[in-house]
Amino acid sequence: MRKVLLYLCIIAAGAAVLAGIFRAGGRSTPRRAAETRPAPCTETASAMRPVTGEAAVGWTVIPDNTPGPTGFTVMLRLPPVTIRQAEGGVVVEAEGQAPPQDGTPALPAFARLFSGRPGYSLRVADVTASYTTVATGVVVITAGAHAHLQQGHHEAEPGAFIPASAVQVEEAWHGTQKLARVAVYPVRYYPQSKELTAAAEMELRLSFAPSERPESARGPL
Repeated sequence: MRKVLLYLCIIAAGAAVLAGIFRAGGRSTPRRAAETRPAPCTETASAMRPVTGEAAVGWTVIPDNTPGPTGFTVMLRLPPVTIRQAEGGVVVEAEGQAPPQDGTPALPAFARLFSGRPGYSLRVADVTASYTTVATGVVVITAGAHAHLQQGHHEAEPGAFIPASAVQVEEAWHGTQKLARVAVYPVRYYPQSKELTAAAEMELRLSFAPSERPESARGPL
């Protein structure tokens, strides 16, 4: 008699489980694990252009010994440039250069990322370089799929060169980390005289100054 009651209890329990499954749609629904998402990047971080490796360029960073976010000095040893004939003009290249930006003069650039400081902006304080002439009578075309001749050669002022600045700094936030992309342009192109000059070594003095826009350790406010 006890065995019969035990069997009836087991059958009743199984029926209750089956009824619960049928009410849930015929199958059990497991609990999903919590998703882990990467920290979002700001638009400026996603738009930051690529950098070069350090194999072809010698970057020597000399930090300041004074306390506080003052800055640092960068010594660069740059590879020689190569002038390649292209349709309508020439393209200037160098080993290890950063990918050229479409629509800009086809001149080499070298870039590296540095750690930024929240509340401060990295700025170019001074640039020292010695340039030598590498070619004359050349026309530099623009980079990209729709390359074309540089316009306005006759309108350029005497002594004006491209790019106007030998060093450019871009800053961006990657999550909670502030980054600074330092791009160096060791080649100058003089549109009026069609002359190319290049520097084999450069010394950059970079300094931190209080940011003009409010920001915190988590990014711009």
